[in-house]
Amino acid sequence: ELSPLSKTGFNTFGVALTAIDALDTLLIMGLDAEFETVRDWVKNGNLHFSSNSDSNVFELTIRALGGLMSAHHLSHDIDDVFLKTATQLAAAMLPAFDRKGLHFTSINFATQQGTYQNANGCIAEAGTLILEWEALEHSLKARRYAGDPHSAAQGDESRLPSWLSTVPLDVASGARFTLNRLHTLGEAYDYGLIPSAVSSEGVTAKHGLVKLGATGDSYYEYLLKHWVHSNRPPGGEVGYLRAMDGVFMHLLSRAESGGLLFLGEASHPLGPDTRLDAKMDHLVCYLPGLLSLGVAVGKIGTLWGEASPAMNRDAVQERLLALELPSNSGHLAVAEELMTTCIAMYDRMPLGLAPEIAIFAAANARVNSSSATFFGDLGVKHSDAHNLLRPETVESLFLLYRATGKQIYRDAGWRIWTKWEAHARVATGGYADINSVLSNEPDLRDKQESFFLAETLKYLFLLFTDDPSVFPLDCYVFNTEAHPLPILGIDVRDCVANSMRAVVGESS
Repeated sequence: ELSPLSKTGFNTFGVALTAIDALDTLLIMGLDAEFETVRDWVKNGNLHFSSNSDSNVFELTIRALGGLMSAHHLSHDIDDVFLKTATQLAAAMLPAFDRKGLHFTSINFATQQGTYQNANGCIAEAGTLILEWEALEHSLKARRYAGDPHSAAQGDESRLPSWLSTVPLDVASGARFTLNRLHTLGEAYDYGLIPSAVSSEGVTAKHGLVKLGATGDSYYEYLLKHWVHSNRPPGGEVGYLRAMDGVFMHLLSRAESGGLLFLGEASHPLGPDTRLDAKMDHLVCYLPGLLSLGVAVGKIGTLWGEASPAMNRDAVQERLLALELPSNSGHLAVAEELMTTCIAMYDRMPLGLAPEIAIFAAANARVNSSSATFFGDLGVKHSDAHNLLRPETVESLFLLYRATGKQIYRDAGWRIWTKWEAHARVATGGYADINSVLSNEPDLRDKQESFFLAETLKYLFLLFTDDPSVFPLDCYVFNTEAHPLPILGIDVRDCVANSMRAVVGESS
């Protein structure tokens, strides 16, 4: 990854992370020369999975494996450069799944040994592997069986390249096993809301917070996206809908005097007397987009309580009244309210950029406001005031614009972009994290995360494109690192063509 101030780089996992993470961004933006440079570098055998250090399996999966699989599909990968490299990476990571509990959180490529970073895992890491591994599994079967991943005919194995046999046909079985253990655990909890910390060995929930921010976020994201990626099998949406019902009943709150709607954190177990912590990570700002994706693509979330029999109409209406929401509000209405809050996290700051964590003045929630500066009902503690060029807000702006067509979401995205240009851009190249958004003069950190190219800039670009052929959301699903993966079991070219015809028909 890039250290823009010192004009150097640092090695993260030994996998050329920025280049691999940015491959599909280069393709999408038409930066063909830069894409070919990275492709040729990979093709010539320069990418090795051999570092003698612990590398995080979750980060490798979402950034590197996801990036390679997206590049494989978008470039058509005639000579299998990216599919072969993704297979080599998967083979190097497979020992992390060689056990009966949760997967090992880290892998040492040199020793092929998996380890736990600590005694507890988190649901975000364990529950956010399935899209990338199933995308690989599906593509390998298609390659082996000449386009039909469900064929039982082996064909002439001698004519297949040797790298195809370096991983088993069910290469995603480890990721599925881990996810199924979490889903089974979730069945024992109200609405499937699991405390974010789980024991690595026994897959039992530990004492901790129920939250959709750090250590919890992408588990809930993939409850929907795995269903969409699997081409929406009947009943597969229930886990997501239950979890969102639980969010609605227990984690949403409103700042005092009819202020901003926010998503807090709560100690387990949840109940009618549960007190929220009135804090919201910037990471939570993926949720408005996720809710709108469920409505727009899944055709679900029109009403609250769709998958929760215990939530009768009276309970829903009582909760809507408490949250000061209209009586006919569904997922999209809550998404738009939360989007307003995420935009305010930018607009109210002196730099016009959001902090890592915001707190809220709320009478019915715990607020630790020591060393905090408030801007109306939204506050920032000085220790949480940094900005890491994160993508979650612009991701949701993109998805809500696709769902509603409202110009306010483009306007907000443009404001955010101009602030990054003004305050984070480094004259000699790159963009840098900012130490505090509370200062009128930015103090830069010497780091640019790979997700800035992979996610933040990609979602900004997609927010402003009017081309209906650019990733119709019924044809692709974006993994948690913004790598677009085709929906399994469809002809993606036909799907894109049909989506274009539908858009043209609506506008004529």
